[in-house]
Amino acid sequence: MTKEELTKKISDLLQTYDVIQIAYAPDEYSIEAEKIVEILPLMANEDELTSAIHMLFVVMFSSDLAGARKKYKLLAT
Repeated sequence: MTKEELTKKISDLLQTYDVIQIAYAPDEYSIEAEKIVEILPLMANEDELTSAIHMLFVVMFSSDLAGARKKYKLLAT
């Protein structure tokens, strides 16, 4: 799978689960998907990936909008 294909799959997944309820445009999460693809090789397990995705949303949006870490568990599996 190419980097572009992986980014698209992750973007689609983020769009489907829309954990912060902002997916009004088809590419709403494209930047976040690109960042997740960049960090994916550095993650040792699902727990690390869950934390990394949650932290990305905290940084990109806010801790209030990102919400609880547990909301991101499904995205990391």
